[in-house]
Amino acid sequence: MPFRNTIREQKHFDRELRSAVNAMIEDFNASRVFLVDESIVIIWNVFFAGTGAFKSDEGILEILIEFSDDLPNTLSSDIFRKELDILRGSDEPVFDRPLISALYPQEKRIAIQSSGHLLDRYQTYAIRIESRFNYARNLFHAIAPKTGSRVLDVGTGAGFLAYLLRVNGCDMVSFDIPDTPKIFDASCELLNVDKRCFRIEKQQALMDFGEKFDSIACGMLQFDGHSESKGEWGVADWQYFLNDVYENQLREHGCLLLGFSPRIGFSVGKPNEQRSAALRRIFEPYIVSDSKIDGELVRLAHSDLKRIF
Repeated sequence: MPFRNTIREQKHFDRELRSAVNAMIEDFNASRVFLVDESIVIIWNVFFAGTGAFKSDEGILEILIEFSDDLPNTLSSDIFRKELDILRGSDEPVFDRPLISALYPQEKRIAIQSSGHLLDRYQTYAIRIESRFNYARNLFHAIAPKTGSRVLDVGTGAGFLAYLLRVNGCDMVSFDIPDTPKIFDASCELLNVDKRCFRIEKQQALMDFGEKFDSIACGMLQFDGHSESKGEWGVADWQYFLNDVYENQLREHGCLLLGFSPRIGFSVGKPNEQRSAALRRIFEPYIVSDSKIDGELVRLAHSDLKRIF
């Protein structure tokens, strides 16, 4: 591990550090999230964990904090903030700088990508694993949970959102239908996501989770039947579901997030053949206009649910 013992070594050290940071910024701007994740680990473990930061590193620490928060990886960003506070002369005691780990290391990605069957239509999750992970990241930021928040992940799929919630300090509960594709089960197992089995049906209450939630997230939702031959949910079906969430699942300060497929949206000008005008009137006022997720994100506060039904 390099140390800045002489002026010559420090110049070489700083040159290598700046080169690594510039490469990371380039990957960040290109949305190559996994490379950014790994670069943060390398930069901290090689250039800071053994030596601590120099005054000239203040800007780099700010970048590491910004990118770690964006991943999101609060475990790492908290370490970087502590180092920055020390650098700025706070009363923060000097601490043993730990080595950090990637949020989603390459070995886990390879294991997930090799777990599915080539003929499985859900194998696209392996092929497009980074875009799926980015969807979960963007949904995490839309939730904006506080440490200790209790969050329900509905239809957890590959477990990416549930994993991000857990490693960032949330009290996370997730469920999906029984007999999910093998690649989803393998991914949840590798990410240590404990999912329950439950199928949401028309005019039926959700299972009892024992305690209400601060946030409920339904990303890429499928339970409304829009992709099934038995028919899409109507207004009465949605009202039943929203009432159940209001009465039994969501805390008074909480919110429900619904991620609708980009193929079947609510906004004017998009293909809405399977969305009735009545459903559009319900949800369109609550679409998050600046959402980064693929499709349309509806955000409903606890009070909005009562207003709707």
